Amino acid sequence: MKAPKLSEITVCTTDGFLGMADDSTTRPSWAVNTRPKDHGCSRWVPHSPPSAHLIASLDPEGIHVLVSSMLHNGVEVRSDWMVKVEGKTEPVRVTVDTSFGAFERFTETREVKA
Repeated sequence: MKAPKLSEITVCTTDGFLGMADDSTTRPSWAVNTRPKDHGCSRWVPHSPPSAHLIASLDPEGIHVLVSSMLHNGVEVRSDWMVKVEGKTEPVRVTVDTSFGAFERFTETREVKA
């Protein structure tokens, strides 16, 4: 996992986000830490599966922005995302645990233009 430069951000598409979260090489976990009643997940419940409502509300054309990531349990990446949902201007914050391979496969680094 390479740290981006200050002029870069890490992002993923909705397909990539779902692929990363559904990665079968690790035990996927999700936690929605804002507006849980709107998305059907409890706050910070480890290994809480995504609700059908959350999955259905993800903007299919959305670009989701990585807030932070860290090594977790020595075997996976815990990543915190600002996720674009349809019909909302404010993103939803979602935490996902996934394998290193899935994180690398489904994310990309983009240059931020000043």
